[in-house]
Amino acid sequence: MDAIAAAGAAVLAALRAAGVRAFDQVPPGAGLPYVTLTAVQELPDEDDPCLGGGCELYVTLNAWAAPDTVLSVSPTVRAVRAALRHLAVPGFEVVVQDALESRIERVPGDQYARAVMTLRLELAPA
Repeated sequence: MDAIAAAGAAVLAALRAAGVRAFDQVPPGAGLPYVTLTAVQELPDEDDPCLGGGCELYVTLNAWAAPDTVLSVSPTVRAVRAALRHLAVPGFEVVVQDALESRIERVPGDQYARAVMTLRLELAPA
């Protein structure tokens, strides 16, 4: 499995194991709160791409909650951070793991609060 697929699957599995409702694609009618895997950006090692060598990945997650207040999504952010604290990615060694950003905002023109979270992973083949 390539690093992008392995990291995405590992993030979703870790969130679900911790009781966080997490989706790659949100099913119709899913109630709030939940987390979506929004993007995985790959920065391959210039000599050896992620398909077998080390790479750097940026995983973006969005947490969604009802807009009681903009901070209504904060408990979900804390649950995500706890669930991903010691992430294991099958087939890879997690060399570096950093939570780079958690930005909580109200979605303009929408009735939801959202947290955008970015996780940086440096992976090496196991």
